[in-house]
Amino acid sequence: MNWTAIQCWEKVSDHLFVHSSGARIERRGYPNRYGWYLVPADPAVACLCFEGTPSGCDQAFIAFAAGYGTVKLAG
Repeated sequence: MNWTAIQCWEKVSDHLFVHSSGARIERRGYPNRYGWYLVPADPAVACLCFEGTPSGCDQAFIAFAAGYGTVKLAG
């Protein structure tokens, strides 16, 4: 899927996408844990890890679109 076409996301590199809210989706590796990470703008919210495949990247965007790590405004 072409996630860069979605409003408010910028493709910085093949391994990094940044949302206008400050959230990031990035491919990175830790010992025994390589994959796509959804990094919310709020440092109090835990990162989510997905497989390091194109499908894993899609899953990270879907999780963000479903509201994970987004700021909820009281209203």
